[in-house]
Amino acid sequence: MSRVFSRKIPLPLTPEVQSVGWPILPGGENLLIRRIAKIGNYRAFQDWHNHGDSAPFRRVNVVYGPNGSGKSTLATLFESCSQGTLSCVNLRIAYQDDGSPETTLNENSQEFWRSVHVFNKSYVNRSMRFDHEDGPNPDSLLTLGEENIHAQAELESALARRAELEAIQASRKASIVSETKQLDTALQRTAQLVVEELSAVDQYRATNVYHKGSVRTRLQADRGVFSSASVDVEGDLQIVGAPRQHPVTAVTGPAIAGNEVVAEVRALLEAEVTVDAIAALKGHEERAQWAQRGIALHEHSVSCYFCGQPLTETRRGQLEAHFDSALQRLQSRIDSTVNKLEQAAATADQLAESLPRPTEVYPELADDMLSAADAYRTAAKTFNTTVTELVSHLLSKRNNPFQTSQLGADIRLTPPELDPINAILSTHNARCASHQSDAKAAATRVELHRVAELQAKFDELTTSIKQAEDDRTTAQDELRTLADRIVELEKIDANPVPLGDELTTNVRRLLGRSELTFRTAGDGLRYHIERNGSPAKNLSEGECTAISLLNFLARLRSGEIAKTEPTVIIDDPVSSLDQDILFGVSAHIWAELVTRTTARQVFILTHNFELFRQWLIQLKSAERHMQGGWTAHTLEGRHDGTRRVPTLRQWTTDKKESARLRSQYHYLFSRVAKAVTDAHTGNLALHERMDILALAPNSARRMLEAFLSFHFPQHIGDFHGGMRAAIQSIDDGPARVRIERYLHSHSHNEEGDIGKPLDVSEVATVIASLFHLIRKLDTNHYNAMCESLQIDGAALVAIAEFD
Repeated sequence: MSRVFSRKIPLPLTPEVQSVGWPILPGGENLLIRRIAKIGNYRAFQDWHNHGDSAPFRRVNVVYGPNGSGKSTLATLFESCSQGTLSCVNLRIAYQDDGSPETTLNENSQEFWRSVHVFNKSYVNRSMRFDHEDGPNPDSLLTLGEENIHAQAELESALARRAELEAIQASRKASIVSETKQLDTALQRTAQLVVEELSAVDQYRATNVYHKGSVRTRLQADRGVFSSASVDVEGDLQIVGAPRQHPVTAVTGPAIAGNEVVAEVRALLEAEVTVDAIAALKGHEERAQWAQRGIALHEHSVSCYFCGQPLTETRRGQLEAHFDSALQRLQSRIDSTVNKLEQAAATADQLAESLPRPTEVYPELADDMLSAADAYRTAAKTFNTTVTELVSHLLSKRNNPFQTSQLGADIRLTPPELDPINAILSTHNARCASHQSDAKAAATRVELHRVAELQAKFDELTTSIKQAEDDRTTAQDELRTLADRIVELEKIDANPVPLGDELTTNVRRLLGRSELTFRTAGDGLRYHIERNGSPAKNLSEGECTAISLLNFLARLRSGEIAKTEPTVIIDDPVSSLDQDILFGVSAHIWAELVTRTTARQVFILTHNFELFRQWLIQLKSAERHMQGGWTAHTLEGRHDGTRRVPTLRQWTTDKKESARLRSQYHYLFSRVAKAVTDAHTGNLALHERMDILALAPNSARRMLEAFLSFHFPQHIGDFHGGMRAAIQSIDDGPARVRIERYLHSHSHNEEGDIGKPLDVSEVATVIASLFHLIRKLDTNHYNAMCESLQIDGAALVAIAEFD
């Protein structure tokens, strides 16, 4: 069962009549609404003005208006203004003290409208609430008062919102826990991977040095650093993982002859020697070599060691002439060149064998070193092959100096280069010098790469967590505010405990019956309603109206409302009440609003003529002692040719006429007779005759119903039956024919239903026939009514005389 709480608004009480005097506004002026000067745009009131037909309002004002006259619309207009829900109405109200200049108010004059309180059907609907949608049942309770219902609705809404916010909190908390766990796991995995890959560098050596917090810091800092992330992770990992190497001395060696030696060889081979050659030696290389070596061997011998022949001076001279100094110089040059070439070849071989091994350099340089060394050896081999070829040519020349030869044009002697190897060694040695900084830089690049891979997921989870945290914080803030408000609502002191019996008493007094009782509920804040000891079900509209009216009147006595000296407007307080309890309701309203002077000004709007009549009698009787005076008005619908226009008129000030019109039958007889006479003059415009057409289905029928109910009491409540009896009781003759003809033909109903629409041109004649019927049935009554109301009876029925 939902709890219902009420603001501190007293329910009906019966304290003694207060005597607080006439209410005084700040400044000491007794300000009252005097006139409704203008309503620019509100439902039936379109560009509406008060044309002076009504007297200025006084403290107590009673307005009679038939249904459709605009009475309830006027009350709703005031209600909307008091609730601050109206704009662009262009309302003007004259508001003044007796004798003082008028003050103009409009729909935005909130200082005034806060003190206006309206009781109408809308208030009844708003001021009662049952816990069960079908009304009272054993589990439902009643809350009275618009403020109480607002508090109850607000509390229920607050409790529902609290449950919703708590669910939001729980959901967001679960999301935060789950997503935080996901984020921590992802950060931890990245940190672990970084440590596994980069532990060779101090700053990544272990998870207690580099951890998920380190990854989070990277992601929360400037993302621009990720532009330096590794684009070759494997290469950078090799740099990080490579052991620190030792420097390697650059490879050096003597300069090796190149293509310039080829030119030298070419020149030696092409050189010519002019001497006295021994024919036996010329052209015979081996012989020449043998003979030349023999000269040195036989320098001090007189005979040949080989053949034993004597070495005469002549023979020695011939040999020396063959091998003269020019030849020796050529051979010496050849020997020098050969030696140079052979030394170059030997140097190339030696360097090829002493090149640094690939294992002596950093792994990333090893392949380059291997390639460079292979290239050197290949070049050295080619170089040595060429050297061998050149040496062969030179030796042949030396042994046969008298023979010339030429080298091929394509012979090149290119020494193998050490520069590529030394360039690698230079890189290696530089790496040795910067090993630590390079490893650290490579490790940083790899770290940035690994962390950058986590960016998208990190952003997604952190954004989601942040949103959940914001939602949770917002929910927490709202919950704190809501908790305070719930405490306030739960502590609102309605305290209806002492009011249950008195509410029962007042309802009994208004309704004139005692089956309804009110008992305070267990929470001390609401009522159980019982009918004859059992839970009340299906309260009638009249019962709801009576209960709401009691609550409304009690509110006006509450301290906060009473001190505002309210202006009170009550619209149709007995519209849904039985006729037999009208006096009780009327008396209660009179006691609360007229006898008490808490209200600054009172307006009673009603379509019940009997209630209007009662108030006229009471106001007239009490006017000598009533502070602030009173007025009586009628509100009628007038047709201006295009639409219905509400018209406010002062009730007659003629005392005799007023006395005569104190019964509804007298009032209707007078109004209908005047309308028929005015319409028959022929001087009325179409829209004025339309007013009479609007009158026909209402006032005329109600007048006739009242007359027939007395003459044919057996047909009370059966208008058609009464009409048949009335027509049948008329003697045969022209009168009966005329009445039947018009009542039947113009009503389109053989039972004479004058509630049917009538043609404008025939309204006066048709309605006049009703007076003809009344005179035929009761001539004395007709004449007495006409005399009392100062109506020309003969002229009235003459309107219905026709052939």
